[in-house]
Amino acid sequence: MTATASRTTNRRPELLAPAGGPEPFAAALAAGADAIYCGMGSFNARRKATNFTDEAFEQACRAAHLAGSRVYVTVNIVIKQSEMSDALQLIHRCSTLGADAFIIQDWGLFFEVKRTMPGIETHISTQANIHDDRGTLWCREQGADRVTLSRELSIDEIAAIHDAAPDVDLEVFSHGAICFCYSGLCLLSSFAMAGRSANRGMCAQPCRLPYAMGGKKRHFLSPADLCALDDLGAIVAAGASSLKIEGRLKRPEYVAAA
Repeated sequence: MTATASRTTNRRPELLAPAGGPEPFAAALAAGADAIYCGMGSFNARRKATNFTDEAFEQACRAAHLAGSRVYVTVNIVIKQSEMSDALQLIHRCSTLGADAFIIQDWGLFFEVKRTMPGIETHISTQANIHDDRGTLWCREQGADRVTLSRELSIDEIAAIHDAAPDVDLEVFSHGAICFCYSGLCLLSSFAMAGRSANRGMCAQPCRLPYAMGGKKRHFLSPADLCALDDLGAIVAAGASSLKIEGRLKRPEYVAAA
């Protein structure tokens, strides 16, 4: 019997959808998303997305709140010391515009947010590579409101983390693209594309390209996208309180359909 076989739950998990700009945001909202995550400025892992202006973001937050949905802002890259002040100002500005929470990778930024804006809701990004109960409990002890687990975990591993930290809000990816490397630890783009770091929001996705080997050109490094539709019950039973859809570079039609 697996760790999830005897579990039952009446909880309705949050459905968390991506938005790379106002149009995908509206599509996610119309399709019934409980929460939407998006980027502002340049401190996020999808700089190539359209993202939002202040005015468009404020309007989007207002529409989401009227519909009973929440809005999370991704600040999910490593932050340089010279950028810390600007990153903190971005978080403060987005909070005043209506953001409900912030998804953070960088621990220096996280602790500065806790020190200077203790009322801000903070979610630990999957880019922080939290993959076991020790890391999850440590995040809780530091004041994190949610932990987005690494995408490499099995359902039983998620269940074990939930058993060890039942009071921690766990977010789990349930649909979309899967990175070839471990969450937050990929250097492939930096090596292959002259410094375009995935950990700085500039991933060139070299793992998605075809490569020649033995005379054949194939997508040797590109994994199939995740589709956990058949396993959603088991994922929720394992302790996931938020089901996340990947895709802040996706078109509105994809966001709505997913």
